[in-house]
Amino acid sequence: MLEEKLGLLPEEISLDATFKEDLGLDSLDMVELLTIVEAETGAPVEDETALAMTTIGDVIDYLSAHGTGEEA
Repeated sequence: MLEEKLGLLPEEISLDATFKEDLGLDSLDMVELLTIVEAETGAPVEDETALAMTTIGDVIDYLSAHGTGEEA
């Protein structure tokens, strides 16, 4: 998803890669990422939570904890 939607290379993607420092995402990229996360979970992400997601691992943990919005 990160490769396709944000144009990242596979070698750039690791759990501890930070969005701004390591991957160079700007604020518009971060809004797009947040939109993707909200679409996956089917619910809005709280502002405080969104600001705390600084690495790929943070997003994966959030998605794992909140599911994909689909019924089991």
